[in-house]
Amino acid sequence: MNDLIYQVATEIQYRGYSSNTNQSYTSHLSRMTKFFGRPLDEVSCHELNAYFQQPAVRRVSRASISLQINSFAFLYKHVPKQPLKLDVTRLKHKTQPPDFLSQDDVAQLIS
Repeated sequence: MNDLIYQVATEIQYRGYSSNTNQSYTSHLSRMTKFFGRPLDEVSCHELNAYFQQPAVRRVSRASISLQINSFAFLYKHVPKQPLKLDVTRLKHKTQPPDFLSQDDVAQLIS
């Protein structure tokens, strides 16, 4: 674990976040360090925006993208204390209309 990710893990513990959050954020940040090939504090916001615009990244679930964005937001806000200017459009949550019983179904239930 590099120094930056260790600082994130320490800050998460200090702030009382859950161990699951700690594991999720640090593992994601470790993968991103390997992806970019250098420490994340050297990665520009322009590079992060380009990463999130890749079709392969856009195909992952809404929750995965949110986790990735939140881990970067936590990193930039609490460790180097730099503003993070991401221009990422999050997928809208797909809502399905509720299922209602038809009048025939209600009549069958009553009888």
